[in-house]
Amino acid sequence: MSWREQFENLEGLQDIVNRAVSKFRNGSQAQTDSIKKKRINKLLKKASDKHTNLVDLANQEQHLYATINQAEHFVTVSKTPHFFDLEELLTNHKDKFNGTQEIIDYGCGNAVKSSYVYHLLKQLCPSKENRTLHLFDYNDAILTIANEVAKNLRITDVEIEPTKNIEEDPLKRRDKNIRLHFFLGQTIGNFRDARLVIENLNKSMRKGEYLVVEWLNREHTDYEKGNTGERNLEFLYRYFEEFGIPRKYLSTNNGHFMRNERNKMGIWNIGYLILNEEFVHPDSGVTLQPGTNLVGLKSHRFQRDELPKLFEEYGFEAVIFEREIISLGSPLGHPGRTYKRKYEPKGEKQYSILKKTHESSFRKKINLLLGGLAVSYGLLCGGYYAFEKSQINYCDTYSYTPEAIVCKIDENKISLPLKEITLVKPTFSSIDRDRFVIKYQNQNYSFEMDSFIRKISDDLFPIK
Repeated sequence: MSWREQFENLEGLQDIVNRAVSKFRNGSQAQTDSIKKKRINKLLKKASDKHTNLVDLANQEQHLYATINQAEHFVTVSKTPHFFDLEELLTNHKDKFNGTQEIIDYGCGNAVKSSYVYHLLKQLCPSKENRTLHLFDYNDAILTIANEVAKNLRITDVEIEPTKNIEEDPLKRRDKNIRLHFFLGQTIGNFRDARLVIENLNKSMRKGEYLVVEWLNREHTDYEKGNTGERNLEFLYRYFEEFGIPRKYLSTNNGHFMRNERNKMGIWNIGYLILNEEFVHPDSGVTLQPGTNLVGLKSHRFQRDELPKLFEEYGFEAVIFEREIISLGSPLGHPGRTYKRKYEPKGEKQYSILKKTHESSFRKKINLLLGGLAVSYGLLCGGYYAFEKSQINYCDTYSYTPEAIVCKIDENKISLPLKEITLVKPTFSSIDRDRFVIKYQNQNYSFEMDSFIRKISDDLFPIK
């Protein structure tokens, strides 16, 4: 059987996945629930504090996806092949991928699609040396299953990347080997903030390497139809079961479980279920009232060239796709109109090919601004500062844009424009040990050292 025939046999593919899941189940130990329960209790209490009929539990904690049951759900083979559009894209641009020594799939799922890509590139861009397929996910169970699936799909050189959340941490950059990067499916839209992911992708890639991104331009109602709807509904039931809410307490909204919302970051498809009777959570003691909307899924619906333009803000250059369209009624031989786009639409699927051309300008901006301030105040020479707790605004919930850091204190959001920050300093007092303080308009704003510096930059200060 050729490699193509193996991928055309969907029943055979599902059998390979089922055997990998079975092998993993037989060899795994029961998951320790104590840490998970503590986190779930904290999340439920925080989400239900506002006493509204909406409890948002989406994108809260990666460990809620990291169980065997969730892994089994995610690795199920789709009933509809998704290879052909991707093959056309890679074939048309194969000259860009010559010299590729490694392939990495972010959010690899069952590794079927990335295994297909591996064999396709072997055909399109032959190499004297065996390429390595790198699988990346934050779910250990999925990675273990994906590794087994890839090997059963005739890939001998498979490596698993260390489990981490790329929204928070970049992968270690390599000094050698040219790597081709893939973000397939709707993975890029399933993060709270795609900008954090793109920033860390830039840090993980070498200059000149390519990234292939796929995303879905789907109406929220499309997520309720057919096999896709069945999978999404099952995901929501399983997700809330991880929170300790049995599915007998949950129902759809007259058959609907998706809606869309628009905020300053764009359009989001929202997955939710409704509590059909009062529920008292057995561990946290939180009481949820009938009619409560439980949100368990948020997916960013990127519009047209919104996503490639976002990548270009962080050190990438989008490949331009050209397509000539001849209007009906045009004279024979008359040249058509050429459309140029930074993405290639294939029905609801959209593709971009992006090349890293330089370090993220946002990272440089932050480093120059904060590093310059640090030098000015002698922080790099060992200047230690301490503040009384009453003088500091604690900002443990925040976000940032290329223009400002947005700090949430209680119910208020305060914007700290990067150009107007007047002082930046680490603190080492007994009260605020290992925190990070920004001074803006004579007010001090304190952040946890680890989370703040990890998200903003990995080399702001050489603190020892």
